[in-house]
Amino acid sequence: EVAEYIDEPEPEANRRYSSSSDQ
Repeated sequence: EVAEYIDEPEPEANRRYSSSSDQ
């Protein structure tokens, strides 16, 4: 789930994930 990704301490990784989903 996205919540798990957000749980990560790295905000950059979360932003990258969002970009991938957008495509």
